Amino acid sequence: MDKAWREYRANISVRERGDKGVPLFKWADIDDAPRTHVEKSIQQERRSIQSDCYALAMKAEHYNEAHPDEEPIQIILNFEDDVEEMKIANGLYGDEDKDAA
Repeated sequence: MDKAWREYRANISVRERGDKGVPLFKWADIDDAPRTHVEKSIQQERRSIQSDCYALAMKAEHYNEAHPDEEPIQIILNFEDDVEEMKIANGLYGDEDKDAA
């Protein structure tokens, strides 16, 4: 946890191609890593989340098409409200007393 009580992963990886195309993961401490490493790590993780969302959407679309007599399953892929709710649930807002702890 950092000074603002945010949970985060201290060690972050970047996937690259090693010899003969074998995946190679380079790890770095987020506080010491060069910005390029952090940006690439965030981009790769975002791409992974995007892929998971695509798979989820395809699953829901398939089910909805296979079951036209049922109410369609709706998927909301905008997670901004969910992230804000998690921040609130984890006490990241409205608790200035933590600074004294």
